[in-house]
Order: sequence, then structure tokens, then C-alpha cells
Amino acid sequence: MTQDQANSSPLDAATGAHAASAAAPEPSFAERVSGTSGKPIDLTLAKIMDDLYDETFGRETGKSVDGWSRVPDAQLRGFGIDPKSLDDPKSGFKARIYGDGDGHYVLAFSGTDEGKDWKTNFAQGLGFETAQYNQAMALARQAKVAFGDEFVITGQSLGGGLAAAASVATDTPAVTFNAAGVHDKTMERIGLDPDAAAREAENGLIRRYAVKNEILTELQEHTPVMRGLMPDALGHKIELPDPDPLNFWQKFNPVKVAKHAVELHYIDSVIEAMEKASGQSKVTDKTLMSDRDHPFNPQYERSLQHVQAAERERGKSFDAQTQNVAGALALESHRAGISIDRVAFGDQGRAFAIQGLTHETQRVAHVDTDVASRTPLVESSRQALALHAQQATSGAGQAKETPNPELANPELTNPGRAAAR
Repeated sequence: MTQDQANSSPLDAATGAHAASAAAPEPSFAERVSGTSGKPIDLTLAKIMDDLYDETFGRETGKSVDGWSRVPDAQLRGFGIDPKSLDDPKSGFKARIYGDGDGHYVLAFSGTDEGKDWKTNFAQGLGFETAQYNQAMALARQAKVAFGDEFVITGQSLGGGLAAAASVATDTPAVTFNAAGVHDKTMERIGLDPDAAAREAENGLIRRYAVKNEILTELQEHTPVMRGLMPDALGHKIELPDPDPLNFWQKFNPVKVAKHAVELHYIDSVIEAMEKASGQSKVTDKTLMSDRDHPFNPQYERSLQHVQAAERERGKSFDAQTQNVAGALALESHRAGISIDRVAFGDQGRAFAIQGLTHETQRVAHVDTDVASRTPLVESSRQALALHAQQATSGAGQAKETPNPELANPELTNPGRAAAR
């Protein structure tokens, strides 16, 4: 036996061919993420987007997301990426790079959160060159050089469009959520054939999630006039169920339908829909409205935001009672079938949740401020869960509405004179 024969791999008994002497190399992170079927990493990517928005809107930041955290500026510089390239106040561009500590990276693009972003949406949608799309593709190329096939891309809304453009520009897998479309001219400007790029994206380069009935996808794909004007989102579509569908009567109210379509566009709704679709929701009777898993979490967050604003006007500081009032108002506004646009405290010891910004369109729900402040958030959360379960099973029960809160509640004529609770 020669030395070569001794060192060769053993023969396969059936074929006589030499068996592989070593296992096949482990697939790259990009290879594991690509494809048309949903994967566990997709929910983590949605949560990463939520973390990015937490920073944008001044909420809690710096926390780990399923083991992923933002790559510090010093490390980015070590990879040859200028941290300043992730932010451009002039164009509105914003992105972040996350790592898992095991050599895998995610480039996440922020969605529409200010007026400059709408300018980008409309301009790119009509085929014009835009700074944000150029910046997204340039940053993705830098990330490709730095991380090779150990990075993927994600984004939501406008950020989903940026992620899709960056994906086809660098041949890097992306997962997007309620994504904006990418115009053919945007791809042509970087030397791509739009049809070929769209086919590659559809075949697994890009996996795009869209919540049923959310406003952007409806406009791009189903609205007769707009679908002819707006470009299509790139990628293989996975439709998520509406996580909190309107009941029978609410579907006849065009204002509610429109507001609901907008709410479904947000990343919170995407996460809730993904968790429900995969059976991962962990809601119990002890789950608070402040927990993202709670079905009333979006209502609570809006309520809390407006209660805090009203409290600041009264010279009050944030405390547990603020959360209690926000929870009570979120529950009562849902019972009344309204969405909260602002909160006011009246002279007679009541807190008002108000929908509509003009006298003619206003709707209102109210709670006794003292009672609400002493009602623990866990109790309001428990009642909200019971109401949610009841509505989910019945699918009926027309929501009550007060057509003119100023007439029905005289103290709203001067809500600025707030009563101390």
C-alpha cells in the first residue's frame, strides 16, 4: 500500500468511491438566514427593530435583544466602518449594527419617523435618486467587506425598503417587515436588472413579512389607484394575521378601519402577530399592559404617552399612579371604541381620553382620576384581558361612542384647569 493509499479516505462499500474525509463546512450565517420559509431568527430581527425605535423615541436603550446588542463605535471603527455613517440628520438616515458575540451581525435600518423620511418615501417611490437609499447601499457594502457572509440585513417600513435595496445591491439576505417598495430605477442606477433582482429576492434572498390589512401593503398591493403608482416591495411575502382584528361593527366605521390599518403598520403589531402565529405568546392573567405580549399594550403605550404629557403640563412627575391612570384610560377608551389622540384632566376629578383634534370630530372616554390612580395596573390589565377574550369569541358588540365630548362633558371646555388627583 502506498502512502497516498494509506492516507486516502475509506472506500464506500456500495459505490467504491472514496468517502469524504471531512465533514462539509458549516453554512454561513447568511446561508442559514436566507430562504422563503420563516425561521426563528425572524422574530429576533423584529425585536431588534423594536430596540432601534426605542432609541429613536427616547425609550429604554442598551438592552440585549435575545442575546444581540449594538456594536460599540470603537468596534465598528476596528471593522473599518465609520460610526458617523450610521446617522445623517440632514437626510434622516439612521441605521444600527448588532452583534451576537459569536461573529454574526445584523444591519438594521430605521423606518419612517420624521418628515424627511416621508420625502424619501415619495421621491424614491417615483423613481428619483434619494440620499437615504444611496447611504443604505453604501453602508451595506462596507458591512459586506467587514463581515462577509456573517451578516444579514433587516428593516421595517421605509427601513424595509432600504434593507431590500441594500440586500440586492450586496447579494446579502434580508428579512423585512411591512416594507416600502423599491422602484426599478433605484436598481437600474446600481447596474441591476430590476426583473432579475426581483426574482432573486422572491426566491429567498429577501423574506418579507406583511401584517394583514396594514396600511402600506394595502396601498402598494390592493388599492386600485395607488398600486399603479407605488413600487412593489421586494421579496417572498409571508402574510401575518391581524393580531387584534376589528369586530363586526367596527369594520363599518371608516375612521376605525383607517386607524387600525395604521396601527398594524407599527413594529409592535408585527411582533404580536408573529408571536401569535407561532404560538409563542406567554400572556397570563398577571401580564401587565406595559408588557409587549399584552393585547392592550399598544393602547396602553399611547395612553401613557399622553398621560405623561398632560402630567407635565400640571407640574406632576411620573410615578406608579401615572401608570395606573394610563391603564384605566386605555381600558375605558377601548370600551368606548376610541383611539387616544390626547389626554386632559378636568375640574371635576376626571381624566379624559380624547380622539380627534377638532370639535366636530372628537370622541371621548373618561375615568374618575382618584379611582383610576388607586386601581393597580395589574387589575386594569386583567380586566383588559377578559374584555379581549370576550370580544374575540363573540365578534360582536358595537362600541359605544360619545359624539361631542364638549357637550357631554362640560369640564372639557377648559381642560387646562386640571384638578389635582
